[in-house]
Amino acid sequence: MIKHWGYYIVLFKDKHFKVKLLVISPKKQFSLQRHNFRSEHWIVVEGCGEVMLDDSSFLLKENHSVYIKRKQLHQLKNPLDNKLKVIEIQYGVKLKESDIERFNTRIKIKRRLITLKHGINFANIKGLLPKIFTKRQNIDFKK
Repeated sequence: MIKHWGYYIVLFKDKHFKVKLLVISPKKQFSLQRHNFRSEHWIVVEGCGEVMLDDSSFLLKENHSVYIKRKQLHQLKNPLDNKLKVIEIQYGVKLKESDIERFNTRIKIKRRLITLKHGINFANIKGLLPKIFTKRQNIDFKK
């Protein structure tokens, strides 16, 4: 399946798990996303990727892996000039593309979580946004 970030191939599929080869083009990335019905395990088989989990990010090198819990915010970027190849193992009760909740930016998801947690209406305080997001927020993304 061809995507804006590269392509993927389904290598194996069963009732509760699916194995894919993801090929991320140079300087491309997935959208920030989460899944309600599945967890994922990424194993880098070629290249080096930048992984964002909740509010932290780190590099993932060849032969290293990361586990992404159900409902955990995540994103994968290829910061290099070569293709990034990743084996993705999905596990859960719903393994369809419809189980992807996408977010355009990290600020959008922070706004949404702060609104849910603190009841702040960002439409009424647009002038405060630069001040709010210049300092690192201590947001518990797991709630």
